[in-house]
Amino acid sequence: MPFLHLPNELILDISENLSPPDLNSLIRANRHMAILLRPSLIDRACDLSYFDRWGVKAIGFAANLEDKATVQRILSTGLHRRTGAVHTLLLNVICATRSSTAVRVLLECGAEPGGYDHVALWKAVAYGLTEAVELLLDMREDIDVSGLTWHQDERIPLLVVAVNHSERSPEVLKVLLNHPRIDQEELNEEGWNMVGRAVRTQNEELLRVLLTDGRFDVNFQDWHHPTPLIVAASKGWDEGVRLLLDHPQISVDMSHGVTALHVAAKGDHDGVIRLLLKDGRFDVNAEDSDDGCTPLLLAAEAGAVSAVRALLEHKGVDVNLPSYAGDTPLYDIVLEREPEILKMLLAREDVCTERVERWECGIGVALRDLGGYI
Repeated sequence: MPFLHLPNELILDISENLSPPDLNSLIRANRHMAILLRPSLIDRACDLSYFDRWGVKAIGFAANLEDKATVQRILSTGLHRRTGAVHTLLLNVICATRSSTAVRVLLECGAEPGGYDHVALWKAVAYGLTEAVELLLDMREDIDVSGLTWHQDERIPLLVVAVNHSERSPEVLKVLLNHPRIDQEELNEEGWNMVGRAVRTQNEELLRVLLTDGRFDVNFQDWHHPTPLIVAASKGWDEGVRLLLDHPQISVDMSHGVTALHVAAKGDHDGVIRLLLKDGRFDVNAEDSDDGCTPLLLAAEAGAVSAVRALLEHKGVDVNLPSYAGDTPLYDIVLEREPEILKMLLAREDVCTERVERWECGIGVALRDLGGYI
């Protein structure tokens, strides 16, 4: 006789000796089994030998479905306390479901505070669970939100998690910025460089939230990190550069020996170059502090065709300014063998070929190798 044709009483007797995964397979077999065996599945999941793995999963699954009766039924067994699962219950539910609904139902059903609730909050922030973050901040006052630890015992503030994590959420960031338990000033004092972190993600919404908040240093720099504007320009992130330039406190000064125009030129980011030159606060002929290179010279050295074109469009550009070593853009291009840039430079009436003509091979040989542009 097929198993599904057995009397219900016999199926229930058999189910008492099955593991939760086997029971779940039966339930998935057909609708009749789902109705008949669901209570048995919950009972087996609440068996002491299975609870750590399957009982906690059952709580999360039921909470996500807003099945408060099942959640309360499992919690009433007290097994989460006997097995020690109480300390990681909230954390495990968040990791398993990534659902604010599950967190809300669990808290409404009277889930007790656990030793790893601070990590649960950290995870809720990382996963972008806005409602869960609000609930935990409001209902778990025992969590030290300023002393959270996670990676190798390093202190990672929640605001940093909200910006850095791959599943970052602007809405979660807003919640944290507006919550009285979160100390924003401490982040500035400790050099967490929040605006710079947002720029590195190239997430426009996150950057807007931080710039609108107005409490973070938009010009932060240290020995390892240039200003956020320099970072945005180096990444060729047009919208990020535009947002930063519009901020009333932004500085366009050099950072780590260069301006945003230098790094954009070297990176061949013509869109950023045009934004910066249109802004009017950048000197197209500024020399970097290391070698005395102008943006045009850096672009030429890098073979950055689009950047050179954008710089040459600017009326004030000087195509002959040398570096501290005496190299000019034309000289570098002859050395680098970049035909398209060479053609653009030679098309300028103000370009000086003197240094190149004195070069040991002669400009004629060099130009012939590059395609005979003269």
